[in-house]
Amino acid sequence: MSLPEDEEPTTKVEILYENQRGLWICGTPHFSYKMLNPFDNPPWTDEYQRFSPVDIHSAQLPDPSWVWADPYWHIDMSGDVDEDGWEYAFIFQCQSWHGDFRFFRSFVRRRRWIRHRKYKDRKPTFAEQQMIYPLKDGAEDDEAQEPAPAKSEDIIARLEECRIDRERFVVIKDYFQSCGESELRSKIHEILCALNYSYSRTRFLSMVNQHYPEIDTSDYLSQLDFYSDYKTATKTLPQHTHATASPPSCL
Repeated sequence: MSLPEDEEPTTKVEILYENQRGLWICGTPHFSYKMLNPFDNPPWTDEYQRFSPVDIHSAQLPDPSWVWADPYWHIDMSGDVDEDGWEYAFIFQCQSWHGDFRFFRSFVRRRRWIRHRKYKDRKPTFAEQQMIYPLKDGAEDDEAQEPAPAKSEDIIARLEECRIDRERFVVIKDYFQSCGESELRSKIHEILCALNYSYSRTRFLSMVNQHYPEIDTSDYLSQLDFYSDYKTATKTLPQHTHATASPPSCL
C-alpha cells in the first residue's frame, strides 16, 4: 500500500505489554515472567492483551514500506505507574490497576512499551528535484556556494520548513557553529517545540549540555514525554544541576 504523493507519511504506534507474576520471598516481593501460570497473560501481549509471538527485541516492521520513527522502544510512563513503568493488580483480568505496590492486591504486574513507525519518506521525482534545485547556467555554477549557516533570527523559520526531525538536526548542527551562548539560551524553548518526538528533544538537550555546559537545561527536562528519555538527558547534565532536574510531569 502506498500513500498519495501529496500526503505526509502516516505514523502509527506499536504497543506491547510486558507481563509478570510475583511472590513474597523473605518479606520481599519478587516478579518474573517465569512465575506466570496457565491462567495468566503470556509474557508479552499486544495492545488488546492478546498473545504476542514477539517482544521488544524481536518485533519487526509489518512490511518494507515502513521505517521506525523511534530509534528504540520506550516504556510508557504516563498514568498511574511506578518509577519503572509497572502497574499492579490482583489478577490480569482485573480492571483496577495501580502504580504502587499494595500487599495482597499486587500479585501481577504489567508495563506498556511503545514505538512509533511511519511510511518511508518518498523520494522526489526528477521533475520535483528541478523545481526545488533548478539547473543553473555555467556562470552561476562557477559561483555556487554552500548555504550560509543558520542565523539566530531565522533558525525557527528554517526548522518549521523541515518535514522531519532528521532534517531539523542538520539545521541545528549548522546553527551550533554560529550561535553564541546567549543566543542559544533564548532559543532553547522554541527549538524544543519545533521537534516532533521526545527522543529528538532528548538529543537536542544532550547536545546543549555537551557544547554549552554553562547553560542549565534542567528546567526543560519536564518537556520530555518518557522517563527513559529523562534518564538519558540527565546523564549529560553537569553534576551541579542534577539536584534541580525534575522528571516529566506525567511521572
